[in-house]
Amino acid sequence: MGHSYFNSLNYSLANEDTTLEYELVKKLKSQKVFSITGSGGRFTPLIQESVTDLFYVDMCREQLWLAELKIQTYIVFTYDEFLKFWAFAPFHEDQNPELRKALFSRLELSQDCKSYFEKLFADKNWSTILYEGKWEKTFSTLYKINKLFLGKSLGKIFFSPTLKDQIEYYKNKFPKTRWSFVIRLLGNKKVFDALLYKGHFVKKNVPESYFEYYNKAFSHLFLNGLVRESFFMNLCFFGKIVFPEGNTIDAQEHVFKEIKKVLLQKSIKLNSLNKDLIAAASSLSGEGIDFASLSDVPSYFTGDLERDYLKNIQAMLKPGAVVVLRYYLRVADVDESGFDDITETFKDLISKEKVQMYRIKILRFKGVL
Repeated sequence: MGHSYFNSLNYSLANEDTTLEYELVKKLKSQKVFSITGSGGRFTPLIQESVTDLFYVDMCREQLWLAELKIQTYIVFTYDEFLKFWAFAPFHEDQNPELRKALFSRLELSQDCKSYFEKLFADKNWSTILYEGKWEKTFSTLYKINKLFLGKSLGKIFFSPTLKDQIEYYKNKFPKTRWSFVIRLLGNKKVFDALLYKGHFVKKNVPESYFEYYNKAFSHLFLNGLVRESFFMNLCFFGKIVFPEGNTIDAQEHVFKEIKKVLLQKSIKLNSLNKDLIAAASSLSGEGIDFASLSDVPSYFTGDLERDYLKNIQAMLKPGAVVVLRYYLRVADVDESGFDDITETFKDLISKEKVQMYRIKILRFKGVL
């Protein structure tokens, strides 16, 4: 499981819209939650009133340090300070370097975490690290190419006042031919391997071509929600989040306040695990996890690991536990015995997801080992 791609700061903002998991945990009133760490924004929205234990796991220690940093910024900062420190919209990376340095000095961090980020921030002259992950950096390249082909049309659709106006613009004025060319040019294995995955790009097994896969996802985003509210679409068209309503869920005020309240109450036990998914699940055998968010990790599994990973995590799950899977270009050929597929129950939530690049599956553990 140890691809070199996963051995440094890969995600600093987000590659998934955790609103889905946030809403599920709230609806299910989950108590013991397991999550891949990724960017700190992957799991922090799961810090909720009902949750007593949150286990967040990552093979990459830098991602766990980022999680530690993120947690501290909720505890210590006001909402305004939080936005300025990270440079979430409407604030931008070059506006507050001195303030960021002063804010950082107020955080209580482990020595390794503090040393890592002091160096990273210093190397960047205390500008933001919100777009410092490999995944996020890729979008600055994609944005430049997008801008080259779309020219003056770039971003106009973001100013549609209503969804109806946006749909009308998309159908009648959006430069679809040039946009299709951009998708064909950028949306393929060669480009992603060169820019990001360095030979470890997921082995596609979905029947659609790359173009069909990406085009369908983007069309859904254009037609089903205001694109300015999608952090992913902000990244694609501007290389960063320009519109405050496009901030990821972990940076929305009501979620910030909820996370801060729970952390200050100390009503939740946070547990970081520097392990791969299967090793982490094994170490939590008998823990009685009732909600697990596995991100798109299983998309990278092959062979026995691909077939058996659900069987391998069962020992940590409580009967009735809900497991959220995201498949990217590859849907795992996995043995789902012991689980019921309840995806259809949550199709409305899945439809509102603001990235749409994943085939999302939601399973319920029957409790049969």
